[in-house]
Amino acid sequence: MAYTLADLRTSVKNRIADPNFNNALIDEFINSEQREILGYYNLPFNRTQTQYTITQGSNTNTLPARHQKTIGLRVIAPQNDDRDLSRYYLPWKRFKQTFREADYYSNTDLLYWSIYNNEIVFAYNSDKTYTVEHDYITTVEDLVDDNDVPELPEEFREILIIGAMVRCYEVNDDNDIAQYQQSKKNLLVQAMLKRYAPQQSATTNTLRNSYRGI
Repeated sequence: MAYTLADLRTSVKNRIADPNFNNALIDEFINSEQREILGYYNLPFNRTQTQYTITQGSNTNTLPARHQKTIGLRVIAPQNDDRDLSRYYLPWKRFKQTFREADYYSNTDLLYWSIYNNEIVFAYNSDKTYTVEHDYITTVEDLVDDNDVPELPEEFREILIIGAMVRCYEVNDDNDIAQYQQSKKNLLVQAMLKRYAPQQSATTNTLRNSYRGI
């Protein structure tokens, strides 16, 4: 069986026994379900790494395309300067309260950093050229064309289907059925988290998916 937007849409229609349900709404529900799952939990499916250079005398770098949330930051070169910078992150307000503009200080090694205006900002201008490895979660691109394939792996297709079904039932005011299907979906999400993000598995029930646009 194919794993595309068109296939998921057909499955939702068949499962709710309503072949005339609005296609655009179902597509929106599928996309919303995927965005919420991959946006709420730190899962490996949309996690990636990139490397970039902070040149001597500079202290910023533009965030990668589709950056959603930083997981880790590490200096990987020069080799004798290899170190994990993740614990030196400060929220922007605290960062600004703690440090003056970078030009105020002498150039030194990379350490404290924050994120502002689509950039990583270090507290000090660098004393040499460093290579930084950035581990981050990407944003989720919407499925638009019928042949588009979800970023959530196919083994979890049932989560997308049932999640969209819940929203369809809510639109039709079939709230008892929606609640029953939601409980089924929660079990599937719990199983996924136990496998791929066990430290987050206890938070499943805090993610309540329902369509708010009606």
